[in-house]
Amino acid sequence: MSESLRLFIAVDISEEARAELSRLMRSLEERGLRSVRWVNPVGIHVTLKFLGDTAASMVPGVSEAMSRAAASSGPLKLALAGTGVFPNERAPRVLWAGLQGDVDALKRLQEAVEREVSPLGFPAEARGFSPHVTIGRVRESVHPAERQRIGEALARSSLRGGQAWPVASVNLVRSTLAPSGAVYTVVASATLGRALRNGPTG
Repeated sequence: MSESLRLFIAVDISEEARAELSRLMRSLEERGLRSVRWVNPVGIHVTLKFLGDTAASMVPGVSEAMSRAAASSGPLKLALAGTGVFPNERAPRVLWAGLQGDVDALKRLQEAVEREVSPLGFPAEARGFSPHVTIGRVRESVHPAERQRIGEALARSSLRGGQAWPVASVNLVRSTLAPSGAVYTVVASATLGRALRNGPTG
């Protein structure tokens, strides 16, 4: 029986952007937002397609599909831009930071990823792609009034966009749950506009 891997396809962010998001999360936590499970800044990325539990035997096919999608896009640049929540400010569940720059090209890349992996048994998402990075998730047991306070606090927060960073590749990433949180390992990486190169599988 093939080993099952929890996988997703994503592009990375810069260390400067990671540091700014870390500063923002610290600031919000210091303002009393204790009911949020903050994302480890080390693992922040722009998810293009969540694949979920996937048989290890499918990794070569998924990698090739990702490579074909990457070949359809040239390098692009992104920068942080503002914050928001899903589904809405009055009852937030997911806290995120937005993106600006070559977001139209990013959307086309995401559509290409969807198109290439769909025949492998990963149907396209029903909701449209919204370019963002997740920074936290509100705990399930939180009272509605506290949820609204969290949404309002994020709306008043400030995020420095900083310098745009270049995106030159797209990654197939494995997420392994550990007591300290999720551990992310790049399984394969495809250069935008070029061919696939395999990464470590550990």
